[in-house]
Amino acid sequence: MTVTLHEAALTRRAVQGETREEPIVTPAGKFRTERIAMGPEASAWYDVERPHLLVQYRTAKSLWTLTARK
Repeated sequence: MTVTLHEAALTRRAVQGETREEPIVTPAGKFRTERIAMGPEASAWYDVERPHLLVQYRTAKSLWTLTARK
């Protein structure tokens, strides 16, 4: 299944968990992202550049990846 994710605002104050910067390559392009680990089985990767797109989201059972952007 392919899912196109829309823009998501990243507010550091709202994020609780471990973060680190990682490069990500998706069908939508190359991104410098910040990975937010939400426990042992879920992570989200947001573009470090505004508007902080949600680039990838992974759980123990699913992987969503940005496939296009406007």
